Amino acid sequence: MMMAWKESKKTEHAASSSNRAIFASAPKRRIATVDSPKRDTTAQPRLDAVASPPQLPPAAATPPPLSLVLAFSAEKPTTTSKTPPAADHDAFPPSSSPTISSGFSSSSQSPGDSPPQRSRLDKGKSVLPPSSKLGGFTTFKSKVQQTRYNALCRYPIIPGKCVDYDVLNVLNICDEFVALVDGIGWSGYFHVKLPAFIELTREFYTTFKFNKPKDLTLTSPDVVKFRLMGKEFSYSINQFNVALGFVDNDYVQTDEYKNSCCDYLRDFRPYQIWKTISIDTTCYHPSQSKSSYLREPVLKYIQRFLAYNYSGRKDSSGTFTKAEFYFIWCMQNKIKANLGVWLATQFQLASNKKRLILCSYITQLVVSLKLIDLSNTNMHLACQIEPLDIDCLHRMGIVTLNHGRPTFTSLGPAVQPKKLKRHDMEDPPRDTPSSTPENSNMHSFSRHFEDRLNRIESKLDRILAHFHIPPD
Repeated sequence: MMMAWKESKKTEHAASSSNRAIFASAPKRRIATVDSPKRDTTAQPRLDAVASPPQLPPAAATPPPLSLVLAFSAEKPTTTSKTPPAADHDAFPPSSSPTISSGFSSSSQSPGDSPPQRSRLDKGKSVLPPSSKLGGFTTFKSKVQQTRYNALCRYPIIPGKCVDYDVLNVLNICDEFVALVDGIGWSGYFHVKLPAFIELTREFYTTFKFNKPKDLTLTSPDVVKFRLMGKEFSYSINQFNVALGFVDNDYVQTDEYKNSCCDYLRDFRPYQIWKTISIDTTCYHPSQSKSSYLREPVLKYIQRFLAYNYSGRKDSSGTFTKAEFYFIWCMQNKIKANLGVWLATQFQLASNKKRLILCSYITQLVVSLKLIDLSNTNMHLACQIEPLDIDCLHRMGIVTLNHGRPTFTSLGPAVQPKKLKRHDMEDPPRDTPSSTPENSNMHSFSRHFEDRLNRIESKLDRILAHFHIPPD
């Protein structure tokens, strides 16, 4: 009896060991067949290993575990396809991607996508759609120029401003403005109202060079070099002025033009002149002095124009740079300044900064050279020039709107304007006179003082009540 029981136990132990070995090895084959990325997908799985569970020894007294039965019943032979499904082939056609001009990354769109669109603007930056093509002239033979062009593609194009003569008439400064502009001889410079184009701006700044030797004269050859519309240009100062279209060959031969200043004159002493044209008692500093301290309102308008169209700034603080100060001083003293030299100098400085300015004057140069017809061009628009109007002046804090009537702000530090309300744009009532600033300030102070006295009196009443002291 004892011997039979021992033989039965040995048989059960052998059967259970066989079951455990099969259970441990079966999932490994299934995982390697389905999930392992290193397995060769072209090989077919072994059907004899997973087709049916192995037979247990006939002497086994207990059935295999339920988990083992479920594992073998759920496992089926699988096949792996060598080619992707048809839908994947439709999603990636074998056609080549569209070709993009040098300087831009290639597009991931297919040739059947929407046609090229115009550029969109984003806070001063010009952004081309990825599928668009530039109008040519964006490739360069020199690797240095091509590298520079690729870098310029990341720089923002700063829009300029044009003079709004209706605003000058409303502010009663039109006659003074015209006289000052004629004094420096820059009438054409203040009349430009042309848009900026992406291709022209980048091509010009990529190739522009201004060689300014110590013995520079107005007739020194090949001092201004640039490329536009694929054509190379090399000019003297006289030729560059004529190419801009602001002067002609006859005016270049006059003594007035020959005596025009090409640099800061010795008579220009900004620290002394600043005290005469402004109410600021501190010393002049190019990065700290503000145009809001200028005495004459027309000078504030001119300074803001120069800030946009020469310095290429959009700040509302009205920083008064040395060049802007010098131009206004020349206007007041009727000193002619050579516009070609000053623009070439600014183009050279701007090309080394991470922003592209004076773009409307690049378009002026192309139009004057008759290289482009603005009514029929495939160039991508970067930005339109906007007028220096009342809204712009109000945002800068130069003018205030009193019931819709613009007036210049008082002299002193610039104050950010508050948001306009509806009654600011309406005419004042005729029956009731408008209150003066002195009366309104006094009324506000008296009301504030009265409220504070009431709060003090209420606190004293609570203190007296706490100590049971009757009030007088």
